Amino acid sequence: AADGGSYTTYDKYLTVDSDVSDVDDMLVDGNLYLVQGGDLTRFDQGQTAQGWSVKLPDDQKLRAGAPDFTLITAYSDRGVGDLYAYDKTNHRVMAFQKDDGTFDRQYLPAAGSTALSKVADMFVFPDPTGENPILYWIEGGNLMSASLNPSAPCAPAPSPTPKPSASH
Repeated sequence: AADGGSYTTYDKYLTVDSDVSDVDDMLVDGNLYLVQGGDLTRFDQGQTAQGWSVKLPDDQKLRAGAPDFTLITAYSDRGVGDLYAYDKTNHRVMAFQKDDGTFDRQYLPAAGSTALSKVADMFVFPDPTGENPILYWIEGGNLMSASLNPSAPCAPAPSPTPKPSASH
């Protein structure tokens, strides 16, 4: 309350019967996103968003297991931009479009790195130009950061094939 007093009544936001005791993380941007049991769910005006779900890439041959989401973050307005989700099983951050849940890209640490293995919390904020998101996360007692430049290639370009040298 404006006078510093507390609220006297509470209303249930979720109008559907839903147990939230095992929710790992929550994001509100006008819509409500919950990470619960390793999955992501969006709620619009207290109801499960009809037709919305994250569309996972077909990468089961490359990853140890199905994603187990534990954290989410975003920095853009309601229904705009990406939702970033931490996949604890595969030590990666995945970006999904907020409007329809379409997979956008994933961010993995360099081969052999232990980064993103025990993320305690994370958030994304735009860089000073407002163009590229920066991921900040807490891991092992440290605050870490990495650029999530969406214009960077998703995979490194192949190295040129060495050509045999001519002998004289």
